[in-house]
Amino acid sequence: MFGIFTQIFKWLFSKAALLITIWAVVLVAVALYLWSQKYLEKLPAELAEKEAILERVRREAGQLDERMAALKTELDQQIALLDEKRKALQDNLKMRQAEFQNWQAQLERMRGVGAKAVTIWDKLRGVDKDQYKEEIRNMEIRIAANQKRQTDLRQQVSSADAEQKALEEATGAREAELERERQVKHGELALAESEHSEVKVRSDRWESRVNRGQDLLVAAYERMGKPLIIISLSVIFLPILAKIALFYFWAPMLSLGRPVIIRSPAQAPVRVSETEVAQEVVLEPEETATIQHRFYQASDEDLSKRTKFVFNWHYPFSCLACGLFLLTRVSNRNAEAKRRLTLSSQSEAEIEMAVVEVPQGGSIICRPSFVAALIHRSGEEPQIRSHWRFFSLHAWITLQFRYFEFRGPVRLVLWAYRGIRAERLTLENVTQGNERRTNQLATIGFTPSLSYRSRRSETFISYLRDQNPLFDDLFSGQGVFLCQQISRAEHHRQAGNFWAKMWNGLTKIVGI
Repeated sequence: MFGIFTQIFKWLFSKAALLITIWAVVLVAVALYLWSQKYLEKLPAELAEKEAILERVRREAGQLDERMAALKTELDQQIALLDEKRKALQDNLKMRQAEFQNWQAQLERMRGVGAKAVTIWDKLRGVDKDQYKEEIRNMEIRIAANQKRQTDLRQQVSSADAEQKALEEATGAREAELERERQVKHGELALAESEHSEVKVRSDRWESRVNRGQDLLVAAYERMGKPLIIISLSVIFLPILAKIALFYFWAPMLSLGRPVIIRSPAQAPVRVSETEVAQEVVLEPEETATIQHRFYQASDEDLSKRTKFVFNWHYPFSCLACGLFLLTRVSNRNAEAKRRLTLSSQSEAEIEMAVVEVPQGGSIICRPSFVAALIHRSGEEPQIRSHWRFFSLHAWITLQFRYFEFRGPVRLVLWAYRGIRAERLTLENVTQGNERRTNQLATIGFTPSLSYRSRRSETFISYLRDQNPLFDDLFSGQGVFLCQQISRAEHHRQAGNFWAKMWNGLTKIVGI
């Protein structure tokens, strides 16, 4: 019971896998669209942030320019005040110098000839000489005071010049510092404007892409939405409906047709050896073996070896399709002694081999793709016949039109996965009407004495779950048919179920 649920789960999982793939593409597209929408929603915020930064830098740059203008205005006012002060000091100095010169002239006059005359005149008038000296001394004092005042004024002028120079130097340093700050701010302003422009361009570009993508998604959904839903439903239901139609309507038509009978005069029984991983083949004198190189493991040294390009030139395309080309032909030229060679798969551990001996007067219908080696008498090419069945209902339903017949005397070394099973139908089966059914994919060959037909798979569930093909092979009569233990399609499913079925169908049409 648990196995049934497991198989149902596997089947549902396989059907859901393709739907998941289809819808994953749609979800990825929608996710990309939503992501772009979210990214587009972030762009206005980023753009607003860049604009705020740009506005702040502009405001700081404006404030810096205002500070520089205020500093220049203050500097001009201070320089103007210093100039006025310096001009006033210079005017005062000039006035003091004029007074000094006037007083000095008076003093010279008083000390000169005129002074003596004045002294005489004063004496005649009765003026006091001491009073006159006192006046001269007072004038000299005033002159000395005037000179000191002039010296103070010159010092004040020099101090004003030094102060103006220091103010100019300090103002120049401040102006240089502000200019550097101004250049930095203008650099930040340029960078902010560049980032703002970049974000603006990116925002416009993404908005254009999103709008274009949205239009494309809407147009794609309007055009492909319904077909996509229909395809998704078809992935689930069409294989089931197709299998129902094939199982209940197509396969029953086989009962209307006759079985396939390969009419051949060769009816002698064949012998099948035990299945082994490696087969040691004895080459009788004057016998030749044509071997696929991948199965050639070892041989006696004195055997003659050469390359055979195509297994049979009558059927070149069939030989190429089933790998019977670039073969190794080994011959025993010794007329008195037997020689041995060993055949085994060199790459696949699951392959086992059996030797089918077809005597004189016997033959076997066999798929050439299972032939690892063919042994026959030297100088006598093996007899291989091709039988077509175009006018058989069975052939058109099963799409198997061609059968290859190998006639004796010949020995065939056949390979198969996990070995070959020989199923024998005896006279008892004929008298009792007891037919033998086997998996169609496992069939390797059969003797012409058997009637071959196909029958619908026994249960629909096993066919629906791909556990059995649509048809089984049904043999009746007296003879032998050969099957591989593990069907080839089951083995190739490891590499891919679809391509294995395609290749098996094509090779089945041409009988290889």
